[in-house]
Amino acid sequence: MLSLRLNVDDPEFEALGQLIRDFAGLDFSYDIKHSTSFEDDLGITGDDGCELLEAVARHYNIELATAEDGYRKTFGLAGDEFLFHSEGVFGGFGEKVHPFTVGELFAAVQRARQAS
Repeated sequence: MLSLRLNVDDPEFEALGQLIRDFAGLDFSYDIKHSTSFEDDLGITGDDGCELLEAVARHYNIELATAEDGYRKTFGLAGDEFLFHSEGVFGGFGEKVHPFTVGELFAAVQRARQAS
């Protein structure tokens, strides 16, 4: 799904979208929306997803994960829930994976930036 529409109405969201496009090797015109799913729409999963979250945290100089809670507190995950498939200790089958979207990441970045 390629589109020439960029999110010029919200430059902060578009900046995050461009960071994600660069990370995923997508063309600059790939339309990233708040509802864009990391796994289903972008194919970002497992270790790649964790690396993206670390890259976003470095880019914005924020903390998205803690040593104690990982990403659970930031994204309101249950104890048995993950952001990406194969992120769990054993990975793969039977994981409870949250349908993680770019909009959720954007909201977490905004909260972390306001808190710092």
